[in-house]
Amino acid sequence: SNSFCEWVFDPSVNDIDYLMITFPLADFANSDPENPSDYIEIYEETLSGGYSRIGTVSQRDGESQDPPTFISTNDALKVRFVSDESRSGKGFDAVACASYSGSRECSGNTPFNFPEGTFNNYF
Repeated sequence: SNSFCEWVFDPSVNDIDYLMITFPLADFANSDPENPSDYIEIYEETLSGGYSRIGTVSQRDGESQDPPTFISTNDALKVRFVSDESRSGKGFDAVACASYSGSRECSGNTPFNFPEGTFNNYF
């Protein structure tokens, strides 16, 4: 069976300057990198309340020197994980933070509303 999971990062703070999400571990066992079967899509909230895709992560661990990082000046980010469960890599870790008026840096751990999983702040 296939996996399809979504998480929405929507901090309950006013005057957000930007949201950032990075993936210090992203390891997917895709046999065809041009047509991956396991991947993460990152979306930012639009002014109309929908979401627009801003990036995709489908790499093997160590393929990139820098972890994939996405920054948005909108109020929310959504992460979608899709897998056909035919192969198994290490998976992924996600780190998310918000910068907003009055904050000097990322605001640390931010609560998520999802049935399971952990987002951490390693800064």
